[in-house]
Amino acid sequence: MGCCSTSNEVSGISSINSYYDLQNTCPKCPLDFLANAAINGTTGTLAFSNTFGSESSIDVGTLLVISSKPTVTALGSDNQQNVADAAQWNFSHLTWNSASTLAIPVRKTIFLRAGVQWQNRITLANSATIQEPQLSFLMNAATRGDAQGTKPVIAWSGSFTAGTFALDVVLKKQGQFRMGFWFISGGAYYMFDMEWIAVG
Repeated sequence: MGCCSTSNEVSGISSINSYYDLQNTCPKCPLDFLANAAINGTTGTLAFSNTFGSESSIDVGTLLVISSKPTVTALGSDNQQNVADAAQWNFSHLTWNSASTLAIPVRKTIFLRAGVQWQNRITLANSATIQEPQLSFLMNAATRGDAQGTKPVIAWSGSFTAGTFALDVVLKKQGQFRMGFWFISGGAYYMFDMEWIAVG
């Protein structure tokens, strides 16, 4: 595939002691974690970005937010037991806490279900048109990139008008991951960070 992987997870690497180490760490391929990722039904593609991590000095907090509780659906919809299991999982798990009394950074922490038989839907609200979004491990943005100076991302072309859109992801494994959703809006670069806790 050409992705550059390390044996450590990008989120919480024990061998990284400073930004000197982080800058020299090989970026981690999102395919190690993502079995699929789609926006409004359009599947992204693996790309090697020289812009992921670039950001204008503008607050992203008012431009993109999580707008509703993430939900799980069964990919094997012909299996009624899986459909029922997904419904029961949604019923028994609070996947997002939007309470206004909760610190804003914590409101970007979401719980998702790991396993290639489950699709997680994250609904995001954008107050302006966004273009050319990219999704990858957040800390890839702090590395110098691979041998070509690029960073592996899942990328989409085109634009998404203001409103809400669905980011559907299928996760290969459990763990805690800091993810970055990079995009362009109004000619400026933005990075929206999220903490994904993938559970069984």
